[in-house]
Amino acid sequence: MKKFNITNPMFFDLEKIGLIDKERVSLFHNKTRDGNYNTLIDDHSGVIFLEESNINKKHYEDSSGSIFSKYFKKHGYFEDDLRRFKSIRVDVEKSKYVLDVGSDWGGFLKLAKKSAKKIEGVELNHAAVDYVEKNISVKVHKDIEFLEEMPDLITLFHVLEHLPNQIDFLKTLYKKMKPGGTIVIEVPHANDFLLKEILLPEFRDFILWNEHLVLHTEQSLDSIIQSAGFINSSILHIQRYGFLNHFGWFLDKKPYGHIRYASRYNEELDKAYCNSMEKNKTSDTLFCIANKP
Repeated sequence: MKKFNITNPMFFDLEKIGLIDKERVSLFHNKTRDGNYNTLIDDHSGVIFLEESNINKKHYEDSSGSIFSKYFKKHGYFEDDLRRFKSIRVDVEKSKYVLDVGSDWGGFLKLAKKSAKKIEGVELNHAAVDYVEKNISVKVHKDIEFLEEMPDLITLFHVLEHLPNQIDFLKTLYKKMKPGGTIVIEVPHANDFLLKEILLPEFRDFILWNEHLVLHTEQSLDSIIQSAGFINSSILHIQRYGFLNHFGWFLDKKPYGHIRYASRYNEELDKAYCNSMEKNKTSDTLFCIANKP
């Protein structure tokens, strides 16, 4: 078996809690969207992770961040922001203080602001912080250490997979949170149908990314959450990209099929397709809610 020079901190985190063993590791893919970086897989747990970690804090501070879509320009939030808000609206309304960690361009903050008694963000990207504070009028911290109050609801939407020391980070959030508080985490899923079950190199070239240090399985996500002290974790499977997106990959071997073939959209077909992915636990996304005792 080939030996790899693993320097990704997430490997060592997951090794400590028994989810990864270097004797079970093999090459999953030899490219990412941004370079020739090896992506490895633990053949037992199914966790996918980068061999190396090359991204530093300054990269996120200076990055141009998300590109505003036509939808964002019209509404001030992304469609995913709306889905997330709708799914936890009750939690937002009953919380005294909501903290969105990795708040990006503030789409979720804008939606939740109308229902939250108090809401703030945490974001490294300078441009995003300026945009949110000027256009949404929500305070954004550049580090969780600067919090002056304990939130009772913390959200992390597609943030965790970027962090090198996830258990320690979650432990810090745990300490900052009020007893009885709730944490909501959304991450990409290692058992994504197109990633794991379909041999499509073009999809792997596109979806694997040097910023995503690890792609979690349901088991690995639950394990790191419990390792940080959270309890009562409930993990849902969410399929963000529907039939036309996958159709585009099968037919053209490239992304954005849901845009190219938008005229062929059928709500009933798309819903059934996504439900099938979620039921079979081959969705592209995991959505977790857990609590602090």
